Amino acid sequence: MKKSMLNLSGKVVLVTGGSQGLGSIICKELALSGAKVILHYNSSDKKAENLKKEIKGNIEIIKANPVSYTHLTL
Repeated sequence: MKKSMLNLSGKVVLVTGGSQGLGSIICKELALSGAKVILHYNSSDKKAENLKKEIKGNIEIIKANPVSYTHLTL
């Protein structure tokens, strides 16, 4: 596995739209840099789960519709 030039160990990063395209590339690079990645996605369940398996342990995934907050409990 390649190494990153950034050291983000101990940092937590939220990536919205992270399950596909540029977002997935960003998630991979942040995880390589040592960050704990929180991946937000809206509808790409399978892609998000596959990315979680690929990154292995440095990632959590959260499905949420950023337009509607009625399903969230605070």
